[in-house]
Amino acid sequence: MGDSRGPGPEGEGRSDIIPPWERWEIRYTTSGLSPYARQLDFFKIELAAAGGTPLVDYAFNLAKTKPDRRSGKPDDEKRMYMSWQNAGGPLAAFDRQLLARAGIQTQRRLVLQFYPRETELKLLRSEAEHAKGRDAREFLKTIFGVRPAGGGYEFFVIDQFFRPRPMI
Repeated sequence: MGDSRGPGPEGEGRSDIIPPWERWEIRYTTSGLSPYARQLDFFKIELAAAGGTPLVDYAFNLAKTKPDRRSGKPDDEKRMYMSWQNAGGPLAAFDRQLLARAGIQTQRRLVLQFYPRETELKLLRSEAEHAKGRDAREFLKTIFGVRPAGGGYEFFVIDQFFRPRPMI
């Protein structure tokens, strides 16, 4: 699964690059549901539940007591999305709680986080800067963290792993 764009930051025709949604891991650090919701809102990340119905159900403005919600056709969605590797973890549970507060059913549905293009580009830039000029075909895995910065939050690279340099 993924979105309709070509693989990797280079765009169409670069099938030798591992796409960001396959190589990225984001580690949120939070003291509870409300601070976590504020982090998602700051980055304009929408939560969604997909499957079981013809539409995808989205929640946004997650720090509100009752988050806003909307529904849309899966074919209309072009943003990058991510899901939890550990669906039983505490932050995955927070996602389900936030969706439930918006009145969205998650049982037997896939819970996703949709990233706006602006946030995706910030992650790409941060990843590239941390790689210090390495070829994007070398990127294997990038682990990001989230920390307070200024009046909001920022992503930062915790660690990066690379494949061997490509042969020219």
